[in-house]
Amino acid sequence: MTAPSQGPLVGTSPDGIVSRRSPWSVAETVTRLISALEGGGVKLFATIDHSGEAERAGLTLRDTKLLVFGNPAAGTPLMQEKPLIAVDLPLKVLVWQDEVGHVASSSG
Repeated sequence: MTAPSQGPLVGTSPDGIVSRRSPWSVAETVTRLISALEGGGVKLFATIDHSGEAERAGLTLRDTKLLVFGNPAAGTPLMQEKPLIAVDLPLKVLVWQDEVGHVASSSG
């Protein structure tokens, strides 16, 4: 997946969150990420639809989805060696739309 190299959604925040602008919609970005994960042998544990849950609660939120993924064969030895690494596992990527309609994926 190639993303534009410039724009308001590109960069690293002070807290270490890396964001990359996506040329696709949230839905298409999620589909492409899932395909790439599964193609690389990574397990998708969950897709959390934050905007859908907000709507069910009577609230509004721009399109926002969280993918939770990992590789138990790779993560388990890490957790055996350093149990507290489990706080950061599994990995996550947020796909979201900003106030002007740009889409980004962000992870930390």
